[in-house]
Amino acid sequence: MKNKASKKFSLNYTDYKKIAKDAVIFLSVPILFFLFQIHTTATAAGHTASVNDFIPNASTIVAIEVWAVSQAINTIKKYIA
Repeated sequence: MKNKASKKFSLNYTDYKKIAKDAVIFLSVPILFFLFQIHTTATAAGHTASVNDFIPNASTIVAIEVWAVSQAINTIKKYIA
């Protein structure tokens, strides 16, 4: 069964699958920012581990915000097309 193009201002199952796939793929960037932050903090000289090490820093928060905005734009583009 071929997937039909969704009508304008609506999303079909294929569109949802594409949006979800893109979201997962592009989520790797904020995850890498977070892992780099943890690595940098953990390898600092004289550092003792604490729960505060896992609180995202400003650059990680910006990466998450950019990811969220890009996913919103992606969804709107698919919805309008």
